[in-house]
Amino acid sequence: MTTDLGDKVAEIEGLVDKRLKLGSLRFTYTQLVGAFALLSTIVGSLYGAFLMYQKVEGIANLDLGAIQSAMTSTSADVLRVEEVAKEIKCEANSIVIFPNTLLHTGTTHTDVEFRYILNLNYV
Repeated sequence: MTTDLGDKVAEIEGLVDKRLKLGSLRFTYTQLVGAFALLSTIVGSLYGAFLMYQKVEGIANLDLGAIQSAMTSTSADVLRVEEVAKEIKCEANSIVIFPNTLLHTGTTHTDVEFRYILNLNYV
């Protein structure tokens, strides 16, 4: 029994010195695992940099003129809504009907504790 245990210990200790031969190079299994981890880290970093480059390139190709035009149009719509909103009086049990294409917004109330609004959209 002691001899068998000694043989097993020697076999396990011998695994540490095992080397894999690739061409004229010899590597331990630990070195191969470390090289694989390093290689996968480098490839993952390169892939992440490539994705970031694509996003930056997409941002660089934005049509800023079109965005500015849309913002100007939206600003004009907001001013138009503010002008119309001043004309709407807050009255109990009243209804306001307007086209759904009209830019609109809500506001907070100051004269009562609660206010209930029913918003219906129909086609």
